[in-house]
Amino acid sequence: MLRFRKYILYALGEILLVMIGILLALYVNNQNQIRQDRNTEVQYLKSLKDEFTRNLKEVDRVIAICESIKITGTNLANSAGPNTHHLDAPTIEQNFVITFAEPPKFIESPGILNDLISSGNLNKIQNSEIRYLLQQWFAIIKEIEDEEDELWRHRFDVIDFVNKNLSVKSVLATVNLLSNVDGLNNNLNFKSDSRELLSSRYFENLLLFYLITLDSLEQNFYPQLRKNINSIIDEIDKEIK
Repeated sequence: MLRFRKYILYALGEILLVMIGILLALYVNNQNQIRQDRNTEVQYLKSLKDEFTRNLKEVDRVIAICESIKITGTNLANSAGPNTHHLDAPTIEQNFVITFAEPPKFIESPGILNDLISSGNLNKIQNSEIRYLLQQWFAIIKEIEDEEDELWRHRFDVIDFVNKNLSVKSVLATVNLLSNVDGLNNNLNFKSDSRELLSSRYFENLLLFYLITLDSLEQNFYPQLRKNINSIIDEIDKEIK
């Protein structure tokens, strides 16, 4: 009986040792997985920081375009009226080209974010504030795209009006862009005066719609995007410091 008890105790001891060994192995594996997941998360965060640092530069680029366009566009708007014969036509045309040649268009930097979304790995980011800011990012981008599309529609309205009322070749000659097109000569078969544009109330209305939308992008939409980007970068820095 005593021997049997010793055997039972020995067997229980062996079982306990095996269980402890299994638990230790599970613990070690769990810790290794935690470290691996954390390393993966840190790599994701570093890639996201690089991506949004580029996006920040892109925001600054489109804001600079807005500021440049507002200067020339405002000059045109302030010169509009029934009496424009005293204005300098080449200056008007130069301002026109700068105002409407390249409206701002935010181009999102390619990077890890879309991969995280499409692969379902966004949950690898443990920081809930970062995930929230990233979700906000998509909503803000959609709003900006809609506002930029509105700006470009106003631009197309202006271009359509100009095509019907002004010699484009005359404008290109004034700003020395005819030479950019092979084979075009400098003969102006259709004369036109850009000052007539500024005497048109319809043109003034089109220009004002364009400038109001541009100002909305510069003052509201792009700053909101910049704020979101800076918040994302700040939160990432807290996580990987």
